[in-house]
Amino acid sequence: MTESVANRSSEYRLSKIVRLFAERAGPSASSDPKSILKKLLSEMKRAVGWRTKTPRLEAAQSARGVLQTHYTIDGDGDGRLEPIGTTFDYGFKLYLNRNAPKTRVRFTQAHEICHTFFYQIVPELKFRPHPEDAQEERLCNFGAAELLMPERSLREDAKPLPRSIDSLFLLADGYCVSIEAMMSRLRSLQLWNCELYFWHYESERDFVLDRVAGSRYLPWKWSDPAVPVRAWRNGRHSGHSYLEHYVDRECKHFKSISFDARREGATLLVLSGVAGSRVPPPLWQVIQDEGATCRAGGPDSG
Repeated sequence: MTESVANRSSEYRLSKIVRLFAERAGPSASSDPKSILKKLLSEMKRAVGWRTKTPRLEAAQSARGVLQTHYTIDGDGDGRLEPIGTTFDYGFKLYLNRNAPKTRVRFTQAHEICHTFFYQIVPELKFRPHPEDAQEERLCNFGAAELLMPERSLREDAKPLPRSIDSLFLLADGYCVSIEAMMSRLRSLQLWNCELYFWHYESERDFVLDRVAGSRYLPWKWSDPAVPVRAWRNGRHSGHSYLEHYVDRECKHFKSISFDARREGATLLVLSGVAGSRVPPPLWQVIQDEGATCRAGGPDSG
C-alpha cells in the first residue's frame, strides 16, 4: 500500500492540500501521504486505548475534536464534517444520515475523523471555502479502511479462510463493515484477487448486473443463463462459467470466472476468483454456440 511521493508523482501530481499535508506531517518532503495518515491514526488509537476489533468510534471523535454529532434525514449524502469556529481548537460538528446502514455510518464516522487531520495540518486551506479535493477524499477512504479493518489483524483473520461468500460475510461481520468495504480492503492488501458482483433478479432467467466491487463496471451477462437461475432457486451455487458483453454489434468480450454465488433477498451475490468444482465447456464451444466473434478475457479478469 505504501509508496514514496516521488513514485506517486510519476503517476499523478499531488494536489496542493495533500502535498502540504505530506510535507508538514511527514518526516521528509518525500514522505508518502498514506504512510503519514496511517501513522497519525496509529498514534490516535494508542491515545484512546483501542484494543477491540470493533471499537466505538466516539472516543476517537472526541480525541479529534468532534464535539457534536447530529443524525439527519436530509439528502446530503452519508455525512459531513463542519468546523464550529475558524481554527482547529474550536472543534467540529459531525452530521450523519440516520437512515444509512450501521456499517455505512461507521465508515462515514471513520472517514470524517481522517478529515480532522487536514483541518489541523493545512488550516489555511480547510478553514476557508474550498472545493472537495478528490485526493484528500481517497486518502480519507484509505484511512477509514485502516481504522476499521487494520492491516495486521485482517491479514491474520483472512489467512486461514477460503475465498468464499461465507468467508466474506464472516470477515465483514467481524469488523462491522459492509461486504463491499471488506472486498475492497482484501483486494487493496492483495489478500484476495476477487470481484464481487451484485445481480438483481427481474424475471425468470433474467438477471441484471447492478454493480461490481473490485473492478470497473461493464454490462456483463451470463453466457449460460441457467447458472444464475440454479443459484437463485437453490440459494447457493458454485463452479465455473462465462460472462459476456457486446463490444460492438458483431463482437463480444467473454470472461471466464470461478465463482461462489449466494442469494440475499432480491440480490444474487457472486464472488469470482474462487476455486470452483465444475469445469465449463471450452470457450471455443461457447463462441460457436453464440455465433459471435469474441475478445477473450483471462480467468476472472476485468
